[in-house]
Amino acid sequence: MPELTLPELLGVFGFFLSIYTVFLRNLHFRFQVKRSITDDFWFRGVIFPVVWEDFKEFIFSISEARLEGEDLKTDESISLFLSKGEMIRQRFDVLFPVSSDAVMKISRKIDELEEDVFGDQGGVLKNMGIVPEVTCFNEVARILSETHMEHVLTLGRIDRFIKRITKRYRCS
Repeated sequence: MPELTLPELLGVFGFFLSIYTVFLRNLHFRFQVKRSITDDFWFRGVIFPVVWEDFKEFIFSISEARLEGEDLKTDESISLFLSKGEMIRQRFDVLFPVSSDAVMKISRKIDELEEDVFGDQGGVLKNMGIVPEVTCFNEVARILSETHMEHVLTLGRIDRFIKRITKRYRCS
């Protein structure tokens, strides 16, 4: 049996180490793709449609009622829209694991909408050309977009951290 010299032994070891590294990178890449698809699916395919469709219907119902000239300050109207608003807040609780801050911001925007539409400011805002439901709609869309971007950036930071750790231990 031929004896291996130290350079030959290191060469063989380097060869197997490079194959192992290629295998790990490929495995890591597949994991990242699957995680990205899963995260994208959960945010865009599950969370977003659940909360967005109901919120959109809520906003459109207020807008339609205002356009048709309905008196939104009757007890019946206020009760109906406040119960819908509470349902919307509960729907947005689905986002709590992703961003509790976003849930709180959205809840405040819905509070502001209710105050603007059903409070004493409603007529003043209408005379100023401000449509509170459109403002609320745009603000909530912005908050959801920012939350999604923060989520994506967080996943990117985690990915970079894993790569640094992998690189550090590979070089050691």
